[in-house]
Amino acid sequence: MLKFTSVLVMALILGVGFAGCDKAEEAMQNTDLGATAEASKLLGSATKSLAGITDVESAKAALPALKDLDLDLGKLMAKVKDMSPEQKSKLTGAVSKAMPQLESAMAKVTSMAGVGDIVGPTLESLMGKFKGMM
Repeated sequence: MLKFTSVLVMALILGVGFAGCDKAEEAMQNTDLGATAEASKLLGSATKSLAGITDVESAKAALPALKDLDLDLGKLMAKVKDMSPEQKSKLTGAVSKAMPQLESAMAKVTSMAGVGDIVGPTLESLMGKFKGMM
């Protein structure tokens, strides 16, 4: 009887555990954690790429990475339109918090002689997309 009771208790524990997994999965689907993390990653990558620009040559070298970021941000924007207002609010908060640093880095880069002509259009596109999340 003790063996049967142990098996029954274990089955109940596992059943509750699996039910908890369903709820956890549902909760993950109802959050914006993926989008917020992705936006934060893109903001960080953009800021890092901009920090590496010191002249025309480094701007040319950074341009492919900035264009890739712009494409990735466009894909993220497609997800944002399907978010609930609560999810968008979380994303907006994360983006708004990082924007001053990104804007400062962009201003510094575009003020360099000849650099704005190289990266300016891509930076304008990036900034427009980030602001579209706010």
